Amino acid sequence: MMDVIIVEDEIVTSLFLEDVLEGLGHSVASTYSHADDLLQRLKSHAKVDLIFMDINIKGSMDGIALAKQIADKYPHISIIFVTAYKDSPTINEAQSVSPIGYLIKPILKSHIEAMMMVASSYRTVKQTTSVYENFIMLGKYSYDTQSKALYLDDTLLELTFFEVRCIDAFIQNKNSYISAKQFMHAIWGEEKSAASLRELIYRLRKKVPDIEIQNIPNRGYKLQI
Repeated sequence: MMDVIIVEDEIVTSLFLEDVLEGLGHSVASTYSHADDLLQRLKSHAKVDLIFMDINIKGSMDGIALAKQIADKYPHISIIFVTAYKDSPTINEAQSVSPIGYLIKPILKSHIEAMMMVASSYRTVKQTTSVYENFIMLGKYSYDTQSKALYLDDTLLELTFFEVRCIDAFIQNKNSYISAKQFMHAIWGEEKSAASLRELIYRLRKKVPDIEIQNIPNRGYKLQI
């Protein structure tokens, strides 16, 4: 199963895509008709494997420009373009994003089924190739330093903003102790109470119990990588 987002400003097409994808057992996390809305969503919640991207959408940019931004910031997300355009210049421009493929309107159910078979195979290959060059292994977990995403196998774990900042601070000081004061400034940008830091570490340990976080009083915290 894949977590999918649909970016399409034609409501009929959007509903058709959603219906077929869910019928195939995939999860449609959200649908959007506007580029800015999608970017805002990804800033806070990038748990998505695949985006069906209409080239001609509302907002400050078209689907190709939006896909380029997503490819730069969230390389784990794959793109399938949906378009009524068949001309070579448009297809050639879209190719710069290295999409999985294209669906030319009007879309048929069989086309979506075939494209999802390709997407599933691509996802498997992607997990074992150079796309993971930005990943750091933390025990059985893998952390994408570019998209700030933590995975257990191929499952994206949901972390809060400050939990991600906590992991970043550990990685930047890997195998070294960080004092509580340094840790607070790295995470919050200011000194907080010791209880706030302990609570954050406690929550992180609960979510990712197999990450080895060490702490020694009066010395600080260390993540063993």
